[in-house]
This record gives sequence, structure tokens and C-alpha cells, in this order.
Amino acid sequence: METSYQPRRLRRSHNRIIAGVCAGFAEWLRCDPLVTRVFFMVFLLVSWLLPAILVYLFCWTMMPKPLPPGASEPPGPPPPEFDD
Repeated sequence: METSYQPRRLRRSHNRIIAGVCAGFAEWLRCDPLVTRVFFMVFLLVSWLLPAILVYLFCWTMMPKPLPPGASEPPGPPPPEFDD
């Protein structure tokens, strides 16, 4: 049985308010960006600002930029094959 498995890559999004981090997570999780933005705002308030801001800045610097409109994702490595 052969399946075509292509992992999704986590990227920043064009649908951004500040840097596209929350929208990028939403695209990766296949949910509405509002959900990830609300989650981040709750995290921001619960953590007393600084840890959440550091996490956001870390994600901003580590997540690759969004692909240009109309561009396709470059092929990734093949999935691992397991012996039965």
C-alpha cells in the first residue's frame, strides 16, 4: 500500500497583523487564525507579557517567510520507510 504523505511546513503567513506568526500556526493547524490569535492573547495575559513576547519573537525569527503567491512548496525529504 503506497500513500502520498507530504508533511506541511510551518511558515509565516501573508494573512498577518504583526508578523504572521499566529496566522502561520493557524494555516499549519488548519484552523481559523482568530483561534490562534485568541490563544496567544490568553497566553500573553497569563504569562505576564514577557514570556509570551519572547516566544513570539523567537517564532518570528525562526519561522521561514511565506511563499510568494502562486508558488508551490518545494519537495521535502521522502517519508521514512519501515520494514514489516
